[in-house]
Amino acid sequence: MTHHLSKPYILTLWVLLFPLLSFLLLTDDFRESEFSARLGWILLLTAFAYVVRARWLFLLILLPFVISGIIDLFYTSTFQQQFESPLFKVLHDTDLNESYEFLENYLGAFNAAILVVYLLGFVYLGSKTRMFAPESLKSKLLVSAGALMLVVAVQQMTFYERFKDVVPGALGQIADGYNKHLQLNLELSQRPELLAAYQEPVTTESERPQAYIVVIGESAARKHHNLFGYQRNTNPELTQIKDELILFDDVLSPFAVTYLSLSYTLSEKNINNEIEFSQALSLVGLSKKAGFKTWWISSQPRYEGTTLSLSTVADEAIYVNDNEKKDAAVLAKVERALADKSLKKVIFVHIRGSHMTYSKRYPVEYDVFQDSSNVHIYTDSPSAKQVEVVNAYDNSILFTDHVLSQVIHNLKKAAQESQSVAGLVYFADHGEEVYDYKNFIGHELKRVTPVMFEIPFLVWSNSAYQAEFADKYAAMQQNKHAPFLNDDFFDFGLCFMGIKSNLSARSSSPCEIDYTPKKRLVAGKVYENGSLKE
Repeated sequence: MTHHLSKPYILTLWVLLFPLLSFLLLTDDFRESEFSARLGWILLLTAFAYVVRARWLFLLILLPFVISGIIDLFYTSTFQQQFESPLFKVLHDTDLNESYEFLENYLGAFNAAILVVYLLGFVYLGSKTRMFAPESLKSKLLVSAGALMLVVAVQQMTFYERFKDVVPGALGQIADGYNKHLQLNLELSQRPELLAAYQEPVTTESERPQAYIVVIGESAARKHHNLFGYQRNTNPELTQIKDELILFDDVLSPFAVTYLSLSYTLSEKNINNEIEFSQALSLVGLSKKAGFKTWWISSQPRYEGTTLSLSTVADEAIYVNDNEKKDAAVLAKVERALADKSLKKVIFVHIRGSHMTYSKRYPVEYDVFQDSSNVHIYTDSPSAKQVEVVNAYDNSILFTDHVLSQVIHNLKKAAQESQSVAGLVYFADHGEEVYDYKNFIGHELKRVTPVMFEIPFLVWSNSAYQAEFADKYAAMQQNKHAPFLNDDFFDFGLCFMGIKSNLSARSSSPCEIDYTPKKRLVAGKVYENGSLKE
């Protein structure tokens, strides 16, 4: 028995097939290419073992596959699906604090036990492994086959970029994601050039002084907002000015992850066209072309690729990170922008909102919801932990309510002093599952629930705006209950701010009188009447 365990192929089988077993047992969307890729690398790595005579070097070669296995096992045991290349973007855009918060929320006894078994198996079999020279004809043929497979693998990755089909598990998905990340970096350098190359006329409907603010929330589910019917009073400050707001109560995000959602929401790219994000003009850029001074003010991490790309063309890009003030740290920056002498300005504000860990998104004075009263979740017998998480989430919504109310107050005051036409739009990048439909918190790419897409969307405007753009204001009031997919926010934003270009009438939006709803597709599913259908 010990003699067989010393064979390098036994260790290779453990490293590559244990995660495969988890895919087969825990997921229902297994990729066939995954099976063939793992069989191919078992052959290839076993061939390596005959060539590499030092055990430490063989273990070093296996190490990337072990790390990949750890990621695969953790992700599969947590979310019941395989790690995919778009998640590289999430990993890349996650700082150390977010990583800690992620593990704090998702590392449990089950997935920890699986990881321990996997690592102990690797250590034990690694200690038993002995290296052998390719003396028999069979072993020499194996080495030859391995060399040929290596050439084919390199050729497929180099010329066809088939990383996730050739390399198994998270390793191949990360390589594919990294390749796309490099393409994004190229886009970052090209986006200002893309805007400069757009020579079509971009004008404004009004020559009066104007100030607009677009506030982008994070992971905020409409279902948890009192303004939209939630049983808890999570919007006490906005409720006080409810008569000044237009509440769009049937708006969906196109995706349940930030980078995809905002790449569609804030650019001309949408689900009905084939424009690549790298070639799509942005709302920030068109605002600037129209003669507005533009700001991008964010409490999100600076290196988040999509928003960094969008903020590249803003006149001023300001990233703040104050753990004590939380999202309130953006308020002083917004006030400074409002005090700017420019007659026309657009301020984009991207807040952390309700990003996990929820309890870290608000200061202690907003720890208001602390018991189980009015907690309605998927089960009639919620655990103490579930109640605690829902309370923290609702408190984060409560604090966003305060921040948003302060932004509106400051905009109202500044517009009154400068006699400006003024308006504000707030929406979330996507929603969040917080034990509403199932025993899960967060958002995903595939195993989605309706609440991950249902977002708050509201508009505030002053009397000067309502007089200057009476038709727009009436159209928004008329369509506030109409179904809307927020991938058309680019059109809505241009219309709301009175920006005219050859792109502004490309498709309908709630701002236009002739609004016509389209089929709303989210994560490949059709959203109808609060449910998702294939």
